[in-house]
Amino acid sequence: RQTLGDAGEALTARLLSEQPGWQEILFDQPKHGFDRLFTAPGLPLVVIESKVHSRGVFQHGQTQSGAQGSPECIAAQAAKMSDPDSAQWSPANERIAALIREIGPENLPVVAVVIETETGRAAIHYRTVGGDLWQVLEEGVSLQEALQSERSGQGE
Repeated sequence: RQTLGDAGEALTARLLSEQPGWQEILFDQPKHGFDRLFTAPGLPLVVIESKVHSRGVFQHGQTQSGAQGSPECIAAQAAKMSDPDSAQWSPANERIAALIREIGPENLPVVAVVIETETGRAAIHYRTVGGDLWQVLEEGVSLQEALQSERSGQGE
């Protein structure tokens, strides 16, 4: 299971790195926390979750802080990353935690890439800004476009 998860994260990183302007932000990845972090044009930080499932079903996990990818979960993760007494602290992680606090966990786009092991297909889901509602990226719509429209619509 761990090997499959690691392979899924690597594939997710490769797929997102192929998006124009998307760059992975390297950090000291804790055992439990964000799978990957990226930056994209107009998006200083995007939280990435990678899921591998035999039928491609998207199920976000539950943490002690709430649903994976929720603003509460992101805030709790940032708190651990900035706490020098936490196993998840490092200088790089503390800088990322400061950026999360500056942007606001509720304003961070979250993307989940679900890889179906039976077919090798990947589906991209994204969390709407400020909520727990996840949407599937429609074919022909760029991920950046979907995330940008969510950010621009948050004040309406």
